[in-house]
Amino acid sequence: MLVKAKEASSTAPASLTGIKVQEIEEDDEGWPSDEVDGKAATTPQMEVVHGHCESCEGSQVGGSPKEGIALDQDEPAVNNVVSLGAEADQPDQEAGAVTPTSPATRSIKLPLSLSQSLAPSKPSVSAQSLNIDGHSRASSNTLALDENGAPTHACTSTISLLLTQLTEMHDKQQEKQKTDWDAFLRKRKTKIGKTTMGPSSSNPGMSRITSAAAMLGLGLENEDEEVGHTDGIIGVAQMGLSANTQDWKEFSRLVRGGAPLVYRPKVWLECSGALEMMEPGVYQELLTSHAGEKTQALSEIEKDVTRTMPLNIFFGGDGVGVQKLRRVLQAYSWRNPAVGYCQGMNLIASTLLLVHANEEEAFWILVSIIEKLLPPEFFSPSLLVSRACPMVLLDYVQETMPKLYLHLLDQGVDLPAISFSWFLSLFTDCLPVETLFRVWDVFFVDGMDVLFRVALAILKVNEAELLQCDSMPSLYLHFESMTARMWQADKLLKLEHELKSTVIHEDLIKRREVHVQELKSLS
Repeated sequence: MLVKAKEASSTAPASLTGIKVQEIEEDDEGWPSDEVDGKAATTPQMEVVHGHCESCEGSQVGGSPKEGIALDQDEPAVNNVVSLGAEADQPDQEAGAVTPTSPATRSIKLPLSLSQSLAPSKPSVSAQSLNIDGHSRASSNTLALDENGAPTHACTSTISLLLTQLTEMHDKQQEKQKTDWDAFLRKRKTKIGKTTMGPSSSNPGMSRITSAAAMLGLGLENEDEEVGHTDGIIGVAQMGLSANTQDWKEFSRLVRGGAPLVYRPKVWLECSGALEMMEPGVYQELLTSHAGEKTQALSEIEKDVTRTMPLNIFFGGDGVGVQKLRRVLQAYSWRNPAVGYCQGMNLIASTLLLVHANEEEAFWILVSIIEKLLPPEFFSPSLLVSRACPMVLLDYVQETMPKLYLHLLDQGVDLPAISFSWFLSLFTDCLPVETLFRVWDVFFVDGMDVLFRVALAILKVNEAELLQCDSMPSLYLHFESMTARMWQADKLLKLEHELKSTVIHEDLIKRREVHVQELKSLS
């Protein structure tokens, strides 16, 4: 998985956050990859070495055996959970050194690193650590690589190497993105025309001076380069004016290229509409005023919070995210008793908490998603609207991919049943986390239509392989695994953008209403 993620330039595949990794079993046939000369290519199965690895034996960690943990045959097998996060670099960390050996193989001395987890409060990744069955290990073993620079086997050291390479790739991507966004935000700051703001008489609830530059690490040199809280860092509301058409085009381009991690929390907060909806004190008031109450919604929440992203260090077991997730979901159930709680909301809220260390911000974005971005009654007890969405998707598949539509029909595959969770969870239950974040970047700007275009794009990317599946079981298996391998976010979002002329908002609304009425007639 890590090798494929590296090839796709995806720096945070599902394995790095524990999303559904445990459900993916080893397959001797390997995973299908991109087509070569019109035929689906396969990736050779990599040998997996559990515990002691003889191939990596003989090297020392950090130059001294005392600095590492010896790998012996009594050590447990490698867990499926490998998390990537931020941690201070170790002072005696040694840069990777390449030593040529033969044309087919080479040795790489790894840095003395690997980190703990994807921590929402530490979005920047500067070092890595490998956590195996609760033991943190650093490795600088000598590794055997093939002619393409890929490990010839999988063990703790090769995982360390791949995580190091993914981290370096991640940091370069983030640096490039941040440079582009910095230039745009400075230009928007000038047009918004705001300087340091004190208490505002028009908004008595916002009595504190808010410095977006300081919070987000904009790197602005002057103290007056600050943005007021109610304006956000972009000024999205003002970009609807004709004078800002060019800014909107540039902003859309940047969003499709991905929001830098350091800016993503504030970009989501503003673009989702949550910044405008926020009412100071309301979140805490919901929690304190209903303390001790028992409802059916709270019972359902309690069942789900402990099994949400169980392999993620932030949410698994007694992770700090569990309490945050519980409070966010409880607060929303009290804010909107008509909706209360619905499965799928836990995955949405937990994803928000991976990005927002501030749980109150995560709460208000959840509010905006349910009450502003999604159709009314999307999470109603009947789920009529959310059940109608995959039926609309099937309509578009019939029109844009007739061969696939007939193939699924002939094999008796129920696409709406398969894709229902895509819509209900906003793809949180199926896409690799970095691809998911990129999809949400666009979703918060373009709205609900993005979900349909992304679903269609996923099917288009996998159409050839789906058509090669000649039975119902093979189709269902491919549907289950294909979304977890959607690491090429740029490719996916490029195709999604091209589908704008196919999925038109007004037409989508009409189709959805037709299916809602059909479902009502059957109930």
